[in-house]
Amino acid sequence: MKIQSYNLDIEYTPGKVNVVDDALSRPVDASVEVTEEAESCSICPVIRVENQEDIRKAAGDQRRRDNLKYKEGDLVLVETHRASNAAKGFTNKFVPRREGPHQVSQVVSPTTFVVVDSTGAIRGKYHASALTPYVGELTAIEHARRRGRLAKSPPGRASDLGGEVIAPRRHHATSRTVRAPPPSRHSARLRARRSSPVHLVSREP
Repeated sequence: MKIQSYNLDIEYTPGKVNVVDDALSRPVDASVEVTEEAESCSICPVIRVENQEDIRKAAGDQRRRDNLKYKEGDLVLVETHRASNAAKGFTNKFVPRREGPHQVSQVVSPTTFVVVDSTGAIRGKYHASALTPYVGELTAIEHARRRGRLAKSPPGRASDLGGEVIAPRRHHATSRTVRAPPPSRHSARLRARRSSPVHLVSREP
């Protein structure tokens, strides 16, 4: 048996030629990739919640009214919240949505104001959302009622209520005539039998 000889040359090339071979020869560090993926998955729900909050805020800002700052002496209109009353024949369908003009007499807080009418009577405390700046002539639309329980009014047609006043229905008493049922044939026969004389016939043995 004879061993054959062969030539073996080992060469080394410096630079970036052996970078790929060197990376493939090393084990992959999987812990770094798994950690980054886990962090990204945990952040996704937070990002979705923040996006939904931004959408809701943008929709709310479109309907939001600018913060109006009232001061003492300003004329405002007050929103009405009158309910219909069928017993009094009153409906709020045609009631003005705002009443006034009234005057701001005191600033309780940046959003709460004391309102008085043209006679100086206090109407109550109102939030800024229930007030509207009055622009126009000084003609009263309608005086708002004071806060609190309504005074009892006598029964009947109410003439001092705002909106449409409906007269209560009046039920007229109708006279009912009692009619006798029509006579039947059997009752006529009975009356005929009762009115006819009865003849007794005696039989002799």
